[in-house]
Amino acid sequence: APVPVSTAAPVPVSTAAPVPVSTAAPVPVSTAAPVPVSTAAPVPVSTAAPVPVSTAAPVPVSTAAPVPVSTAAPVPVSTAAPVPVSTAAPVPVSTAAPVPVSTAAPVP
Repeated sequence: APVPVSTAAPVPVSTAAPVPVSTAAPVPVSTAAPVPVSTAAPVPVSTAAPVPVSTAAPVPVSTAAPVPVSTAAPVPVSTAAPVPVSTAAPVPVSTAAPVPVSTAAPVP
């Protein structure tokens, strides 16, 4: 059989309006005044008087006389004669006869 000829409607060509080219105003270049350079007075350098160096008199070195070394005569070593050892004769042991016990008759 022969291939049938298409009877479908042709694809229509678009009649939509073209996308317009933007006519918006361009972003303006800023005309704001520039940030000014500071004209504030600089922080002044301190003119306060420096802390003075102490002029107080130094603590004096003691001039008191030193404690003298004792010159007292030393305690002398005793030169007294020693206590002599006794040379007396010893007390003799008694050799007398003993007192006799009385054997007399008692007094009547």
